[in-house]
Amino acid sequence: MSPLDGIGTMPGGSERRERHIVFLNWRDRRHPQAGGAELYCESVAGRLAKQGARVTLLTSRPAEAPALEVVDGVTVRRRGGTFTVYLHALAWLARHRRSVDAVVDCQNGIPFFSPLVTKPTVPVLFLIFHVDRKST
Repeated sequence: MSPLDGIGTMPGGSERRERHIVFLNWRDRRHPQAGGAELYCESVAGRLAKQGARVTLLTSRPAEAPALEVVDGVTVRRRGGTFTVYLHALAWLARHRRSVDAVVDCQNGIPFFSPLVTKPTVPVLFLIFHVDRKST
């Protein structure tokens, strides 16, 4: 039995529907400066997708990466750069707030402030991969 069992679907009236979990991270594995935090984020997102959840990763877009891609069942949407990714992610969340069931805000120094644009009933999990001496 996995702690993720049953996380992919939830009641939706008389039918069950996919949960839509949105991950926010300033980089993904295609970013030239990606590291362990990005790999961890994507591994958790991929496991949730395998459990049946609809998973979206909102991240920045390096020049060589496509704007939209599906990786391991996760829809990766890339917009903006190092700092503008935060604005793009908030705008996307605000536009899609009705379809979002949970948010995982991966903090790498600056949070996305996702509770500002999500419904009050949507849980937001803040994931801090590590804290190093440079950021404290």
